This record gives sequence, structure tokens and C-alpha cells, in this order.
Amino acid sequence: MKRSLSLIALILAVIMLVTACGGNGDVTTTTAATTTQATSGTTTEATTATSKTTSTTSKPAEPVKSIKILAIGNSFSWDAMEHLWDILFDMGYTDITLGNMYIGGCSIDTHMENAETGAKAYEYRYNKYGSWNSSKNYTLEAGIKKENWDIITVQQVSQDSGMLSTFGNLQKLINYVNANK
Repeated sequence: MKRSLSLIALILAVIMLVTACGGNGDVTTTTAATTTQATSGTTTEATTATSKTTSTTSKPAEPVKSIKILAIGNSFSWDAMEHLWDILFDMGYTDITLGNMYIGGCSIDTHMENAETGAKAYEYRYNKYGSWNSSKNYTLEAGIKKENWDIITVQQVSQDSGMLSTFGNLQKLINYVNANK
């Protein structure tokens, strides 16, 4: 139950951060007609083309929407990110980069220890074009510096979720992320 609630909360938080988009409601219809007319033994052809645009708003075409999100986590972050590319694309984003610094069952304390030691303990999972790829033996620093991330999330291990006493290194980890982004 804790895992489901944490996953839902993470997905909702990401969706809330990117809901500033929307469709512009424009509908364009183009019609072409050719008529043939016979007059006094001669045939004349006239071609007309009409274009009609109906709009519920008068917004100009929207620029490319881009977003880059990195998760530092475990299976929670993997579950939250797995379908996020499709969700963002459906929301109108066309330049999407997702990254996940993944270690199964990894706690905030372990993330911080890995940061301090430079451990090549992470699988860097990334999605730029709608499908996931991965590279092994990444350091946390390398993943953070890989892109100019718009959003970086940190995930606690499931058995420690919601237990305040297990978040002692969270601020230290946030400081590390901020110093390296």
C-alpha cells in the first residue's frame, strides 16, 4: 500500500509540474472544387479552393515544448518514469529527455554514500525518443551532469518511505545534487 501511494504521489507531482500545456483547439479544413460549365459551345473550367479555420482560441502555433527530468532512485522511480515519456508527449511536449539513476532497493543513505565515494554503482536509464535504453557503471555525478535537467527527484527506499528518521542525509544529498547540476 505504501508503495502504491508513493508511486501515485510521485506521478501526480510530475504531472502537476508539467500541466502548463494544452491544445489550441484549431481545426483546419481545406476544400477544393472543380466545376465545368458549357456556354455557347465552349467549355470553361474554373477551380476554386477554400480554406476555413475554426478556432476556440486565437493562440498562435505553440513553440517546441521541452522538458528534462532525472530521477535518483530505485524501483519506485523506475515505476514512476516507465510511462512518463508517453504521458508528456500526449501533453504536447515534443523534446523530452528522461533519466533514471537506478539501483534497486537503494536508500537515500546509500545514494549519499555513493555520491561521496564516486561509486560506479548506478544503471543510467534514459529515454529521449520514446524508448528506454541503459548504461551501467555510472556515478551519480555523471548522471547529474549528463543533461541540464529541469527537474531532479530523489526517491527513498520502500521500507523507509514515510519514516522521518531515515531522511537524515536528504539535505546533504540535495546539496550534492545542487552543487553538481
